[in-house]
Amino acid sequence: PLVEQLNNDSVDIVFLTTYGGYAESLTWLEYAHVMNDTHVVLVPWSNPLSKKDLLTNEDLKGQSMIAFAEPDLLERQEDDTDNLGNTLFLKDPLSVRTLVSAGFGISVMVSHAAPQSNDYFKVIPLDNTRMDISACYRSENDKASLKLFLELVKEVVPAN
Repeated sequence: PLVEQLNNDSVDIVFLTTYGGYAESLTWLEYAHVMNDTHVVLVPWSNPLSKKDLLTNEDLKGQSMIAFAEPDLLERQEDDTDNLGNTLFLKDPLSVRTLVSAGFGISVMVSHAAPQSNDYFKVIPLDNTRMDISACYRSENDKASLKLFLELVKEVVPAN
């Protein structure tokens, strides 16, 4: 939906994760790096993983996963989702937290959107994860306000 709105000029800019080659595959899309993010895992306290302070991908093997995924993400990555085993995809992030809290599984999410640890689950960093968050826009968009915003991003955000 966000990329579609950007493509049909409903919005001038969206903030997206640029991983998996999706952004690069859209030839009309330009993007400017804004920040890096990492992943964390929401683990119910009843799960033995909650005793750890850092998790690896190896730790996640065999776990029941509860994931937030927009429908367009599932359509784009259909081949990848076939290999995820015991994974439940939900369209609502609050439902993900509710099911993790009830002990039905764990959930991996970006750290900037993750809730704090609470009485129901622990939020644990996932090792070796890094993801770029970028301001994405149409290459033909020549609005002055967009150009000023992009200049500000280049000024404020350190180069990687």
